[in-house]
Formats: sequence, structure tokens, C-alpha cells
Amino acid sequence: MVMTSQPLRTILHSPSQSGRLAKWAIELGEYDIEYKPRTSSKAQVLADFIIELVPSETNTDDKTQKWKLHVDGASSKQGSGVGIQLESPTGEMMEQSFRLGFNASNNEAEYESLSAGLRLAQSIGARKISAFSNSQLVTSQFHGEYEAKNERMEAYLAVLRGITQQFDEFELTRIPRGENTSADALVALASTSNLTIRRVIPVEGIDRPSIDIPLKGTLNNKDDLPLVAPIVTRSKSKGRTQEPDEDSFVAPRNRKFPGESSRRTRSSAARTTLDPPIPEEIPVHEVNNEPQKAFQDELENRPDWRTPLYNYIDTGELPPKRWEARKVKGRSSRYCIMEGKLYKRTFSEPYLLCASPKQASTILKKTHDGSCENHSGGRSLAIKIKKHGYFWPTMINDSEQFTLRCDRCQRHTPMLHQPTQKLSTIYSPYPFMKWSMDIVGPFVSSGPAQLRFLLVMTDFFTKWIEAEAYQNITGSMVTSFIWKNIVCRHGLPYEIVTDNGPQFI
Repeated sequence: MVMTSQPLRTILHSPSQSGRLAKWAIELGEYDIEYKPRTSSKAQVLADFIIELVPSETNTDDKTQKWKLHVDGASSKQGSGVGIQLESPTGEMMEQSFRLGFNASNNEAEYESLSAGLRLAQSIGARKISAFSNSQLVTSQFHGEYEAKNERMEAYLAVLRGITQQFDEFELTRIPRGENTSADALVALASTSNLTIRRVIPVEGIDRPSIDIPLKGTLNNKDDLPLVAPIVTRSKSKGRTQEPDEDSFVAPRNRKFPGESSRRTRSSAARTTLDPPIPEEIPVHEVNNEPQKAFQDELENRPDWRTPLYNYIDTGELPPKRWEARKVKGRSSRYCIMEGKLYKRTFSEPYLLCASPKQASTILKKTHDGSCENHSGGRSLAIKIKKHGYFWPTMINDSEQFTLRCDRCQRHTPMLHQPTQKLSTIYSPYPFMKWSMDIVGPFVSSGPAQLRFLLVMTDFFTKWIEAEAYQNITGSMVTSFIWKNIVCRHGLPYEIVTDNGPQFI
């Protein structure tokens, strides 16, 4: 039986059927279907309303969800304490500090903090816990990576495993100390406080300073932020024919760009800090450095490398030579124009302001031996200039050449006083004749054996490697290793090269 408000019975049983209606009538004719008109739509509307607006079933029990527990413990001359920070699944925080009334080591305080935190979570009714601690010993012993050799550590580990078995789900993760600052602060509060005095310390905020003098370099009003023009690329430029300035490509202040917006953002304000000109400084100790000045003159007399890129992005103008035009087209995708200045795109850093040869000479001078001089090397100088937000294609090579021509760098640079010697040829005519031996480590110990060092021997001819891990390496272990892995496998070696370490003598 089908109840509907549509005249299906009249349509399907009509003698003037044709096409698809006739096919549907034949298909449905084999079923005993009875069509009845819907008497009232109130019940159906109410049913549809309830079905559509019924709330989805969600698990509102926070105790069955996973809680986060951050713990830390410390011991000092003033006493021992633990800090606990318990976070519910909905974001509520519970912070507690406990001062230990007995003498405890740092590792024992870490165990006490984790046990106290689990007891607190158990008293609330939490069933799933994700614990975080910055103690490598506690987390490694709990996961079986470290072996608890001390009697007290074994007892603490047994107590901890017994408490964790009472939870439905428990996991312990080691995190760096920098990510456990809240628990660390609670530990410092507990370990330095008096046990007999009970206190409550509310934490509130102070929104404004006590004085009205603003800090230097800050803006009192958001309207003081400078305007920034939109980025102009080759695809967005529309036939602007104004020629750029040769030195700085700075547009006039009253120039309006197409589609310029008055939106002021913090990122745009950060970009405009690259624009101010480099101030002139008076050197304290002037040194007559002719080679360096000659290099600066040669750098300033170079043709401006920005002009072809700027003209192509701004107006679509290309150099007359075919290969130069092709090169400019390929490089133009990595550059853009903002406020009439050429910038280089970067992947993970702010855009770099493209400097002219004259500006590059000034930047090298001020960065290398200006007011914040450090007389760094060529590559370090180039990296420092890039961090300041400047770029030109020959920046690394120019930095190295500028450093080599610095008089102070040449006078005060470290010099090697060791006499030169002739190179000696390493001679190994056949395999397994000559071996080199060395100790690698210490590594982070792992596993029950606590292996930290690696004894390695390499054949000079075949580069075959023999290696074995040890907890500590002594002379007897080296002898046993050579006999078992070298003599018994490859025969008696003719020569073994070492660094004359105490284990090899």
C-alpha cells in the first residue's frame, strides 16, 4: 500500500499511456500495489521534523575521553617538590604543587610527581591518560629501554606500573623541558616554599603599565602604519611606461598604483622596514685600505642588473638580444614590484629588496665594518646581509672578495704556523693487508645492555667494515675484537692504523 498525495493511480491506469509511463505501468503491474490518498499531512510533517532535528548522539562523558597530564619533579638544597598539571578533554586546567616532606633525589622526585599525578586523575575518575614528562630516566625505564639497577628505582617502577594498570588506557611520552614549563614552574614554587605555611596564589593580569611613556619603536595608533602598494608581477602589469630611477627604483610618494588598497597589515608594515635608506656613519678608526676601495669603485661602476627585470615586469620590454631576453623571461617569475621597488621572492622568508651596485657597495661596507662590525668571513657576511633583507645576484662572490681585501681581516686573521710537509701515499697492495681502527661514540644508550660505543675497523683496499657495539671499550675488548673479527676471518693483518688512543696502546 502506497499513501501519497500525487495521482499515481490515475496516471498509471490511464488508457492513454505511452512511452515511459507505459513501461512503468507494465513493470509495476506484476506487484500488488494499492494506492491510497494521504488523509492528513500533519503527522507526516511532525515525523519529518523530528527526524531532521534530532540531535546526534555524542559522548558527553569527559571521563571516558583522554586526559593530558604534565608532571615534573626536582630536588635541591632547599628541599624537594613536584608539579602537576592535569588538563581535561574540554580544556579545563588543574594545577597543583606538592612539597615532599622527606629527602629524595631528583629521579625519585620525578617518580613521585608521576605517581601523584596519576592518583589525582584517578580520584577525579579519568580512565584514559596521556602523561608527559621531561625525565629521560623515568620514561625509558617505564618503556623498558633502561634497566632499573637501583633497588629504590625498581620499587618506584613497580608502584608506577601498578597504578597505570588501573586505567583503561595509559601512555607516557618524554618531552623537552621547554615544552613542560608550567609543571616546571609549579615544581620551583613547591621546592622553595615552606611546608608549614599553606597559601593560595592567584594569578591575574596587568593590562597597562604604571607610566604613560611609550616604548621606542612602537606605534600608539593603528592608523600610523604605512600604506603598502599591491605586488606587481609580469602578469598583473598593464603597460606602465614610467622609467624607474637608476639607483633605488623608488616611486614618488603621490604615485597611485592600479588597484591600490588602503588595507594596512602587520606583514606589509614589516616589508616597508626594508625600504629606508642606509644611514651614513663616521668610522672611529679609519684605515687606508686601497684594495678595498678599488673593489668598491669597481662594484659601483657595474651596470644595474635590475633594469631589464624591472622593465619586463613593469612594461613588458625585453632586451634586443635573443638569449638575454630568454634569460630575463625565465628569471622574472622570481621577482615582483612593490611601491616601485624590485623584490626577490623567497620560499620561507620575507621578500628581499634588490640592491643596485652602488647600494651593494654601501651595504657591504656597513655590514662588515660599520657600527656593529664583526669582520666575519665572506659566506657569513653574505648570510648576514640576506637576513637583513637585501639581495643581488653576485652577493656571495662580492662578500668573499670584499673580505679578502679588508686590511684588518688580513692582519688579525688566524694563521697556521705549522710547517708544510709532503703528502704521503697510502700503500695497500692487496685486500685485508692494512686496516684502520677507531672508536665511535658515545651514542644515546638503548636496550637492556646500555650500548654506547662502536668499535670500527675498515680495510684500506676493499673498504670492508667490521664493527661491534660495546657499553665501554677497554684494551682487552679491542684485542678480543681483532682476534675474533679480523684474524679469524681475514687472516693476520700486516698493519693497523689508529689514533694512539688509550685503548689501542
